[in-house]
Amino acid sequence: MRERAYLIAESGRPKEILEAWRTAWYEAELRLSELMSRFGADGCFRFGFEKPSHFRFPGNRVPDGWTRPGPNGSSRPKRTNTTDQALIDALPWRQDLARTVQDAFSLPHGLSYEGPDGKGTRFLTTGGPNPFSACWTSRPDGIAEVILITPDYEAAARVKGEIRWLPEGSSPSTPDGFRRVTEAEVDLIFAQAKVDRERSVKTEEAPAMSGP
Repeated sequence: MRERAYLIAESGRPKEILEAWRTAWYEAELRLSELMSRFGADGCFRFGFEKPSHFRFPGNRVPDGWTRPGPNGSSRPKRTNTTDQALIDALPWRQDLARTVQDAFSLPHGLSYEGPDGKGTRFLTTGGPNPFSACWTSRPDGIAEVILITPDYEAAARVKGEIRWLPEGSSPSTPDGFRRVTEAEVDLIFAQAKVDRERSVKTEEAPAMSGP
């Protein structure tokens, strides 16, 4: 189940909570960058906003105590390299996005169903193992609102029979403060932001007009 819905966190608790989560993510990324510089790594491997455990090194030249690079250049500390592994384990990270969303907004990450075609449980995802994701862009005046990406609950509910959202007590209703938009509207938001940034740069680079 990979149908998606897009919710812009425009006001209230959605805006407050997701912008705080984003700030914590930026801070975590800064700490990660500092750790990568310490290792000499120029990249890392992870899914979504997760904390990485594997890293890439320039020219696949890994430091002593690291595993041989895989086909994609992925390497991690060997089991005997407890020093570097401890640095990775101790790296402070922000709260998982799925946990943040479920705790704050009680949105479902699955459903159970029972009907004429049988019964079962379905995990809802936006792609990969995660039920939620997020995106945002920047404008000339700053970073735009966080767009929360959730499973499309309307599509998920198109099953014959009775459904129950999971976890118990969760609800697919859009919380106050979010505005639902289509994927095409998200594309338009990003495209317009890019146009605005390019216009802003051209305005700053334009030479001042001299008087007569």
